[in-house]
Amino acid sequence: MTPFCFAKSLPPIKATNITTGNVFEYDWSEAKKGTVLVFISSTCPCSNAHIGHLVDLTQANPDIKFIGIHSNANESLVESQKYFKSLNLPFPVIQDHEAEWADRLKAYRTPHAFLITPLGSLAYQGGITSSANPERADSFYLKVTLKKFVAGEKVENSRTRVLGCQIARK
Repeated sequence: MTPFCFAKSLPPIKATNITTGNVFEYDWSEAKKGTVLVFISSTCPCSNAHIGHLVDLTQANPDIKFIGIHSNANESLVESQKYFKSLNLPFPVIQDHEAEWADRLKAYRTPHAFLITPLGSLAYQGGITSSANPERADSFYLKVTLKKFVAGEKVENSRTRVLGCQIARK
């Protein structure tokens, strides 16, 4: 897949950080190397199984900004806030009202990751690993992608299969 540019169609993020209650504002150019947007759920077993792996990836890639996006209309906002706050994640989790970001990026499952360059190009989209549980995975898609991307190498497998629960829309 050839990377495409979001320059005109992907606006900066301005949304509620559900772990703090504050407004979170972010422009793509703020990232040193890039930004990982990952759609996550408070109730999806596949999404929840990948939280530890996402935390590890965040810590191993300080030049990459990670942002969690919660889009599920069928999950209580209050319960989701409690859940994500209890995890003490090293990245913000924003509330995607009306699944605006999910629709814009065509995200349909959790966890679904997108790696975006500071210039607005999509470098990767897909699953985090090859399994619903990273402990049973034989491929670590996002980890390999980030290693190559940060090193300035070509990301050969820029689109992978996404496993997980469907993002519920209204």
